[in-house]
Amino acid sequence: MITLRRIDPDRNMARFYALDVLPTLFGEWTLMAEWGRIGASGQCQRRAYPDEAAALVALAERLRRKTRRGYQSMSPMPQRARQEILPHKSLGDPNRKVRGSNIAVGNVPRVER
Repeated sequence: MITLRRIDPDRNMARFYALDVLPTLFGEWTLMAEWGRIGASGQCQRRAYPDEAAALVALAERLRRKTRRGYQSMSPMPQRARQEILPHKSLGDPNRKVRGSNIAVGNVPRVER
């Protein structure tokens, strides 16, 4: 599970976002997303995909969108996910630098706004 958070005291914002890819009993794969305010019960969404590769592509796209919005990683990305997700063409070069950061994209950097 990949856990992200976004905290901005000036805007009274404390949010979490969790993503995971899980197999179903019917041979499909599910992207599970949970989000909400830290300390409160949040929302949960599950989307089914025909195979693990499709679910990982969807996870990578969601992860990219959330990190662009300022979410920071709270948990290290599993090695399997790092190998399969980050080299995906929609994410570009996993070793590229993000403006305002000295950390590579593969480490899920904080994006300054």
